[in-house]
Amino acid sequence: MTATKPRQIGIAHPGAPRFERLVSERYSLATLTGMPPEEFLRQANVWGSREAYERWLAAYRQNAGGFLDHPVWGADRDLGAGHQLFGAMDDRYASNAARLLGAGGLDVARHIEGKRACVVGAWDGTECLLLHALGASQVDAIEEAPASVAMATHQFRAWKVPGVAVECSLYEVPERPWLTGAYDLLYVPGVLYHLTDLPAALVILWSMLAPGGVLAFESIADAGGKSARYLGPRHPGWSWWSPSADCYEALLADCGFPDGRTVELAHGRGWWVGTRSDAAPLAVEGGAAGFSRPGLVRAISRGL
Repeated sequence: MTATKPRQIGIAHPGAPRFERLVSERYSLATLTGMPPEEFLRQANVWGSREAYERWLAAYRQNAGGFLDHPVWGADRDLGAGHQLFGAMDDRYASNAARLLGAGGLDVARHIEGKRACVVGAWDGTECLLLHALGASQVDAIEEAPASVAMATHQFRAWKVPGVAVECSLYEVPERPWLTGAYDLLYVPGVLYHLTDLPAALVILWSMLAPGGVLAFESIADAGGKSARYLGPRHPGWSWWSPSADCYEALLADCGFPDGRTVELAHGRGWWVGTRSDAAPLAVEGGAAGFSRPGLVRAISRGL
């Protein structure tokens, strides 16, 4: 796809165009089954017009407000017939997939085909479409921004994707028991560095997976050491932390993913995968003073 706006945020990867083509060919105006093209465009353009993107980009550059204050489409999308959606994250949905589905990452046949998947931080739901196109039998979305839930729901309806978009913070997931052990794959694009409590978040992700389920995520990443640099609200991008690769691997090991590993580091970002352990995470077993979700800790201790 040839973008019709300069890409500000996507991190180029030679494998990305393959995934862009997969999405644009599978989910175009010509393949809509859930509504007429004009109905899809009428709503999608509220978030995905060039004007909506420019408003978001100005706010991003000024570090004004946050995701809840500036609803905008997530992914650049060529819908065919001359229609384009302008996304805040450019082609990152495709470049993330190119990295996470590379050597040392996910295997489509083993981890995606026929699996129950959930995208945490799904934004407009395009990653959900991609996982569905790759063969996932169910693809849910979790988002705390109401506008993003509406975007994902709109796409699910438009192409009859088997899944639901759930409006909640990741920290509220334990209040929804039906999400416990519900998934074979959790796909988390660019979320963890926006969260204030990483150990609690990773333990919650562990609790959402069935035994043997896999977590795959992308994040800002620092180089070297086992530290996590604090970013905070003064940093453009509405982020909190920039952990190193070693820090993420240590977090994964303690939070229920003992084989957690770094797939790739590039341009200040990284990609990780890990398999859910059968045993409760060490972060819980070893004592959890100050854990953000004490109820979750108690539930896991009872053998979630």
